[in-house]
This record gives sequence, structure tokens and C-alpha cells, in this order.
Amino acid sequence: MGNCRDLPPAWIIADDNPTAADALDAYCLEMELWVEAVKGGKSVENLIPVNVAPTLENAEQLGGRLVFLRSEILPRARAENGREVG
Repeated sequence: MGNCRDLPPAWIIADDNPTAADALDAYCLEMELWVEAVKGGKSVENLIPVNVAPTLENAEQLGGRLVFLRSEILPRARAENGREVG
């Protein structure tokens, strides 16, 4: 996966995810499905495309990054959304 700061790119539908926090949450969910499929030895064919081979090593690396996003970045994005004036 390159280095520890790499995250696979993904298209997230904005209509279903109107805020940055919603989009990040949707990104994490889709990537977590990929990670779980790889760890479980299942096909990733019908999941979000990820630009790395579906290996256990790549799944572990991506899984760790997703934990960081959910614990450190997503709460801040949600807090920022609370300050938005709509």
C-alpha cells in the first residue's frame, strides 16, 4: 500500500452523504467491507474497487488506517458539521 499515509481513492455519492463527515463515514464503511472480505477469504469482486491486491497484508494496513480515520478524523469532521450554518 505504499506508506502508512496511503488511502485508496474512492467515489462516494454526494446525494446520499451531504456532509464531509457523512462522506468519510461512507468511505470507511465501504473500505471496511473490503477489509473484512479479504480477511475472511471472500471475493471482493462486488465491493468498492481498491487499488491494491486483496492480500491479508493490505487488508491489515488499510484496516489500521480506517481505525485511525474513525477514531481521530471522523469525530472532528462531525464536530465541524455541528458548527455549520445551514
